[in-house]
Amino acid sequence: MLEGEHAIDEPGAQRAAIERCFLDPPVVANIEAVDAIRQADLVVMGPGDLYTSLIPVLLVDGIADALDESRAKLVYVMNLVTKYGETDGYTAQRFCETVGKYIEPARLDTVVVNTALPPPAILKRYEKANDQLVEDDLRDVTWNIVRAPLITERLVGAAPGDQLKRSVLRHDPAKLAAAILSVIRTSGQNEVI
Repeated sequence: MLEGEHAIDEPGAQRAAIERCFLDPPVVANIEAVDAIRQADLVVMGPGDLYTSLIPVLLVDGIADALDESRAKLVYVMNLVTKYGETDGYTAQRFCETVGKYIEPARLDTVVVNTALPPPAILKRYEKANDQLVEDDLRDVTWNIVRAPLITERLVGAAPGDQLKRSVLRHDPAKLAAAILSVIRTSGQNEVI
């Protein structure tokens, strides 16, 4: 059993895939957060590290129920790349299935997926770190899909004093906002932007 974000983020040796995630001790959601989710028109989840950013939030008691009780469209923004030691070999389908398991009984409405390729030098950098672009294998799914080129052209460097390994690829904020706004505009049709 691994405990804590650091143990997942910085794998020392090859280990078995993560099977489940839980909070110990359990945490109860802030009532204002629960009310905001229940009253929302749209809830956007991600992007972020699956097991160390997104799922811990979904594990907070009351969050999954609030998502189910809300009339909001649930939008999941797919990560650009997998993360070594956390989501090795995950495809878009597996990311979605995993998120779906933690939001039950709520269901995803829309998944936003990147279609752009980064420069070859950046791909090699990720491959050296045992990371890969998330493969879009979403076919015959129950949720809508918005596909768009979402990678920013500006690579992110390390901030002074930051000792964590950070991704240099990021979603372009304006492109991602346009993709999310398209969810609001469309009537549930798969879309390529």
